[in-house]
Amino acid sequence: MKNLACKLPWILFVVLIIITGSSCSKKGAGGDDADDGNNPYVILDLRVAAVSDSTVTLIWTATGDDADQGTATSYDIRYWHTWLTPANWDSAVQLTGEPHPRVAGQTDSMTVRGLKKDSTYYFGLQACDEVGLCAGSNCAKGVCFTDMVIAFADQKLDSVVRKLVNKPTGSIMRSDIMPYDFLDANWAGISSLTGIECWITLSGVLLANNSVTDLTPLSSLTSITGLGLTANGISNITPLNGLTNLELLHLRANQVTDLTALSGLTKIHQLDLTQNNISDLAPLVANSGLATNDTIFLQFNPLSQTALNEQVPALQARGVTIIGL
Repeated sequence: MKNLACKLPWILFVVLIIITGSSCSKKGAGGDDADDGNNPYVILDLRVAAVSDSTVTLIWTATGDDADQGTATSYDIRYWHTWLTPANWDSAVQLTGEPHPRVAGQTDSMTVRGLKKDSTYYFGLQACDEVGLCAGSNCAKGVCFTDMVIAFADQKLDSVVRKLVNKPTGSIMRSDIMPYDFLDANWAGISSLTGIECWITLSGVLLANNSVTDLTPLSSLTSITGLGLTANGISNITPLNGLTNLELLHLRANQVTDLTALSGLTKIHQLDLTQNNISDLAPLVANSGLATNDTIFLQFNPLSQTALNEQVPALQARGVTIIGL
């Protein structure tokens, strides 16, 4: 199959589903004794049955009006861009046109329309009885994406990925890598990340002690929360400026001088800048998210007098722990 860039259209759309047993929706108001002693049962098998580039079809087993008996009165189905919890249930997008519940034990379904390709959605529902007592469901995670061959230009990276997905031969498809959200490629001899830009489910990436200098392939992977880039010879971190979910970033033993890309990464809690060429910390002072319980490592950097006498104290005054002065 001909290799395609990950932004080109394709006819096959695939969805990943992650299902947990805990309820992701808000319970209805009221207690059991407002009815006959039974809420509807929690729905534990909400899942994605089919997708297109803009739709996801959900299916589940109907619960009853009272526990697993009878017929519930209504469904409330919602989706959100992060994992659904009781705390964010009211903020989630509420659908209209939900089906009327079937008799307990039968299969219900609904197609959600107007979704975006290459996007991740988290779905949940409530089943409610005639007096408004409700039970939630598990969460179903759906990633709508275009399937295609992924060519990793670097053979060392290709080998690491093949080992991860247990596919020693044949084309690596996007559907092979999307079930995985963590890549451990430390000490792998990698010099190019080309191909990783299609791996939108990644949340953790370890690339310490490689030879990666161009971070551009990471620039659109906004699900990444942890990134280890120790000892790669990196000087330009500009491609990281859109990774707004980063919480942990290790850049130890590189050649970084300009921290401007970090000024808007307000979720960072641990930042290791040890052994670089940094003199100016103004972008970190400008990062409004750096505060109490956050830690910055600054050993072995040629910090200016302004950094030492003004910028470091400004960060410390906000509760940031500075290590390495």
